[in-house]
Amino acid sequence: RSRAEDPYDGEIAFVDEQVGRLLDAVRRRPGGDGVLVAVTADHGEALGEHGESSHGFFAYDATLHVPLLLHHPSLASGRRLSGTVSLVDVAPTLLELAGVDALPDVDGRSLAARVRDDGPPPAGHAAYAEAIEPRLAYGLAPLHTTADDRGRYVLAPRPELYLLPDDPAESRNVLDPDAPADDATSERARTLVRELASALEGALARGQRDVLLAGGTPGASEDPALLDDLAALGYVTAPSTAPFTGGDPKDHVDEIEQLHLARELVASGQLARAGPLLAAVLEELPGARDASSLLLQVHVGLGAAEPATALAEQLAALPDPRLEDLLTLGRMRRALGRADWAPPLERAAARFPHEARPWVEIAEGRFEQGDLVRCRAAAVRALRADRHDPTARELAANLARALRRDGDPGAALGLAEEWLVIAPDEAAAHLETAAALHALGVDGPAREALRKARVADPGLVRERVALDEDLAELAGG
Repeated sequence: RSRAEDPYDGEIAFVDEQVGRLLDAVRRRPGGDGVLVAVTADHGEALGEHGESSHGFFAYDATLHVPLLLHHPSLASGRRLSGTVSLVDVAPTLLELAGVDALPDVDGRSLAARVRDDGPPPAGHAAYAEAIEPRLAYGLAPLHTTADDRGRYVLAPRPELYLLPDDPAESRNVLDPDAPADDATSERARTLVRELASALEGALARGQRDVLLAGGTPGASEDPALLDDLAALGYVTAPSTAPFTGGDPKDHVDEIEQLHLARELVASGQLARAGPLLAAVLEELPGARDASSLLLQVHVGLGAAEPATALAEQLAALPDPRLEDLLTLGRMRRALGRADWAPPLERAAARFPHEARPWVEIAEGRFEQGDLVRCRAAAVRALRADRHDPTARELAANLARALRRDGDPGAALGLAEEWLVIAPDEAAAHLETAAALHALGVDGPAREALRKARVADPGLVRERVALDEDLAELAGG
């Protein structure tokens, strides 16, 4: 089968191929045959189990059961060991196998003796996991779970227990009041709940419980730009804007699947279909900020300026607004001709100091107003925020050309020189310096600036010389 026919298997095949490339390269190095290799994953992926088609919302085996493969010349090959282990056990195991001192104060335990000798699994070992996305993203109850070879216990508003040997799909919650059970099953369940719940409480007491339950906030970083970058990668979820309801995630999986579908529709440009889905999600989960931000994209894409602005106002009023929401509010106010379009962009610039886009938006607005002094100042601020940002670089080049062609080569030269202070090797800045100097009649320094531009990026120089009269004159002179 082609990978296009089964993208999930295709992704696995691609990862396998890349791991093979890495290991081949390692083995070609001196001593590479003696490298200790571990292959594992941070989570699995649900493919419809319990109604979930992703990961992070529930805490079942579908997303928690991951491979752990170990390879080293000292280890016997081809063996498969049973027993429940956890990712927290990986580091202690690798350190012991490598002969490195153990880490102090860790939750995991080394499995080295078992891996070497095929000994029994660690006694009394229950693996802990949690799903806090329901709390962080939707105001629902977080899920905490412990499991061993006998079963899985899930701490939820309606607790769950699955007897894994008999129910590997975790489809029969024996704690459900309506679940049929004989006396033997009931006694077995009582014993297992007692032991797994005790292990769970021990894990929580050791500080693994979500800090939000104690009134804290997730993450130690105070840098909103860093958190925004991590959020873009899927590793940070902004706190819910709704009060903590304590609702059971099991009761809202349909809304989460609707949100996933709406996200796919937005990505494929089917905005009119996505809008009603997102409205339905927000009806049930008013604090689902992801749904609100997606609905904002829908309104903007459909040209619905007034509802887009109203929703952007709500999102921007939150204590920790997202960058895109602040940018959208500034754009919508400006599109509506409002005089107060700049404050949300200035707030975005203050919250995300390493982002150029707020300053680019401000510069474009000032240019539209004919305020070239403040436009130039904003363009410089954009470059200072991120000198590599392509929109900031394009803005600076376009503004320098506009100033020069509107009869103010001195202002163009000033902008180019400020650009060079920020990015001394930037070819476009050297080009704008050369063009402005030539327009001012100072051709000696202009040719030197053109030479530096050629050193930095000869292709760009050829492209620009063909399009710019000042540069063409200078290059041909």
